[in-house]
Amino acid sequence: MLKKMEFVQANIMRTAAVSRWIAQIAAWLNFAFLILAITSHIWPRVVLLSIAQCGFIACIYYSEISRFSAKVPWLLLASCWFAVANAVLTNGAGMGHVTVLWFVILVCIAGLLGGLRFGLYWGGIGGMSILVVAVCEVFKVPIPNFTPEPQRYTLIVMHTIAQMACMVGIIAAYTRALEIYQRQVEEQILAVTKEVEQRKKAEVEAQLLAKNKEQFLRNISHEFRTPLNSIIGFSERLLKKCCDMPELVKPLSAINRNGKSLHYFVSELLLLDAIEATPLQRTRACPAELVHSCCELYRDLALEHELALRLTIEPACLQFFVMLDVARMSQALNNILLFCIRQSSRGVIQLRVEYALDALVITFEDNAQALTHSQKEHLFETHYEYVLSNDKDVPCSAFALKIAGMIMGYHNWSVEVECGEIECGEAVALCTAEGLNGPDHCQQRGNRFVVSVPLVMFSQV
Repeated sequence: MLKKMEFVQANIMRTAAVSRWIAQIAAWLNFAFLILAITSHIWPRVVLLSIAQCGFIACIYYSEISRFSAKVPWLLLASCWFAVANAVLTNGAGMGHVTVLWFVILVCIAGLLGGLRFGLYWGGIGGMSILVVAVCEVFKVPIPNFTPEPQRYTLIVMHTIAQMACMVGIIAAYTRALEIYQRQVEEQILAVTKEVEQRKKAEVEAQLLAKNKEQFLRNISHEFRTPLNSIIGFSERLLKKCCDMPELVKPLSAINRNGKSLHYFVSELLLLDAIEATPLQRTRACPAELVHSCCELYRDLALEHELALRLTIEPACLQFFVMLDVARMSQALNNILLFCIRQSSRGVIQLRVEYALDALVITFEDNAQALTHSQKEHLFETHYEYVLSNDKDVPCSAFALKIAGMIMGYHNWSVEVECGEIECGEAVALCTAEGLNGPDHCQQRGNRFVVSVPLVMFSQV
């Protein structure tokens, strides 16, 4: 596309240069005929030649590349047509070589300026003009010859010389056009080649930068994990030895919990980089089964934080399979569930897998504090900061939802956040059925994460 645009620009510059060259030649020739018509007081020819001369001057002005437009060739040919009309009157409206050859030259100029199509347009105009002259001659329609008898031979000689000059000018313009076009094409190709080389160099630099980034993340992860393991390990040992010292349990628990949170953060930072760098490994799998495995994997963790996981799968959903990267999609579903567990107070988290008309819908509904509109809009963006609840030991960092959104985006799945729909009485009833206390804040309606898988991706068993 870039090369095509460059060739078009070169063609425009060629047309502008040729238009200026021809307009200058035609203006000088027309000026000589105009002076002769003025001195002879032949006013009809003066009018035609004056119109033509104004057109030629306008073409010289507008054929500058900064002012050039597609109308310039039309203006130039129209001016030439008025000059040819003067030649017809000079020849007494006859079908001599003066009339015919001028129209042939007119068509040649059109073809040189605008190619075959433009030449055909003006070939039609010239043919119609010659046809009118021929009809008038056949039917003896008198067209006055405004040239005095003593000047007719002289004018015919002048037209012959002018036609020869125009032919030489057309040849010179064509040669000049080829030179200009060739030079412009070479310059544009050189510019494009230089740009391609710069892009290749930038691509190599980007690859080197990505490699350095990967190495940096590996190094920094090692530097973080080594002291973090010591902090987590020693804090756990101190907690066991200081269980009868309440004044130390709380700060030691905070140290242990924050150390684990930072450890999760570093791990997910590396995972985020790995997802961007490596392609998907797609296999055939059932999304409903992945949700079931995710629920079973973290059911005990949820119970530790007084949360019950309630999973509902419509039977029809188990019949559909899709091509996906099982490991990464499991990671994405796990991250959404872990986010719900970390942010929710005690109560129930509901998971649903439903079959809609155009998609398979996976829903995670928590009882956490309702997110604001701005938080819902930017929650899955990589550079958006959302403060997680820090009083739970849940393997989930600030990058959890970013990773989930990225993985689902690679699979062409969509994920959105909506307001939850669990009413206070229903939440208390669900908690009672699970043997848990009711939620701390019954007025909170929670949040609902809705994952949609397009129907076109399904293959039924």
